Amino acid sequence: MSLDQATERTIKRRTGDVNESVYAALKEMILSGRLRPGVRLVHQELADQLSVSRTPVRESLERLYQEGYAGKRSRRGYFVAEVESSEIKDLYGTREALEIHALQVVSARGFTSSEIETLERINAEYASMFPASVNRARLKVDQTFHETLASFSGNQHLCKTLVAVYEKIELKRRLDGYGLVVGDKPLLEHIDLVAAIKRHDYAKAELILRDHIRQASIRLLEHLESNFGPISR
Repeated sequence: MSLDQATERTIKRRTGDVNESVYAALKEMILSGRLRPGVRLVHQELADQLSVSRTPVRESLERLYQEGYAGKRSRRGYFVAEVESSEIKDLYGTREALEIHALQVVSARGFTSSEIETLERINAEYASMFPASVNRARLKVDQTFHETLASFSGNQHLCKTLVAVYEKIELKRRLDGYGLVVGDKPLLEHIDLVAAIKRHDYAKAELILRDHIRQASIRLLEHLESNFGPISR
């Protein structure tokens, strides 16, 4: 390999690293709520904030647009994706299908004692975060519980898809500033779910999980509409 070829490969690798870093930073700014729904994403402003050129910002915004985190209008550029009730329903419907399938797969061969202990350990951490209002840390532990349960299925494609769905749900949920107060119902549902699994009552576990996910969707939609008015259909 010539020196020129080696140099070119190094430059490409570094460019790829910068693009990935910019993409990750912008995505986190959106998910954390620093960039709110509907806000215009101006190339130069973002480039200045991240101390990079416009090129990685432009490429990252297009990637975020393709993944649904940003929208794009003719002659107006990119903006943070708006919240639509139909998409929230679709996301929770997809989440339900994935998690129920994973539960059925694991139930068919039976949960191991180690798997049950893992779920109980996550639940204990989750319980320590109540009765405070919902915050991002608590939502992450809740997500870990569900992703861990799904991971027991051994289906890596399912797990990757579920992670992507959770990120999209976080994108929609962030509008409420993580101030949603829902009591301890989600925790009690987690506890009931694990208890049903321990009894090998997998039919009951499936009912609990399905209702748990559907109620979460309803609570989010009701909270967004009561605090921010009607959202797009």
